[in-house]
Amino acid sequence: MQHKYLKLFLIAMFCLWLSGLQAQTIRDIDGNVYKTVTIGKQVWMAENLKTSKYNDGRAIPLVTDNTAWEALNTPAYCWYDNDESANKTKCGALYNWFAVNTNKLCPTGWHVPNDREWTNLPPLSGGYRYADGTFYYIKDYSYWWTTTESSITSAYYNQVFWDGSDVKRDQSVKKDGFSVRCLKNK
Repeated sequence: MQHKYLKLFLIAMFCLWLSGLQAQTIRDIDGNVYKTVTIGKQVWMAENLKTSKYNDGRAIPLVTDNTAWEALNTPAYCWYDNDESANKTKCGALYNWFAVNTNKLCPTGWHVPNDREWTNLPPLSGGYRYADGTFYYIKDYSYWWTTTESSITSAYYNQVFWDGSDVKRDQSVKKDGFSVRCLKNK
């Protein structure tokens, strides 16, 4: 089933490229513009989220210090290696699950998918920030949060290796910083 969606995505992107048409886009509250892609009946962001504000205009706390990140039990975001200029465009931001759980992270009319809604999307460099604040795997893996909790301290995420097409579903502590892809509300 997951390979079916990946093939549909690749065919759709190839057809757009061949025809010279522009993909549909969505804008977040910061003014960042994201390409979108329709897979089956779902419309997904084709890029990782990179907003620094919730959709109600409130700022999401930017946490760059490892010790502070490790102590968090509240929403936060960061840039990979704390380097916005090098990583915002290609990777998007890394959010902890507490930011995801606000239901205000995605642009209005969009949401972070739950575990059931999440489908196979093509990998995009992203890496992650471990709960202790250290960064890993920017060129090897993509990690995306779901809104589905697995316990009081952890939630599910999906992972794709840079040259793979299979999605690995796993759980991680909510303090970790993963990428987010938004799904358009039905």
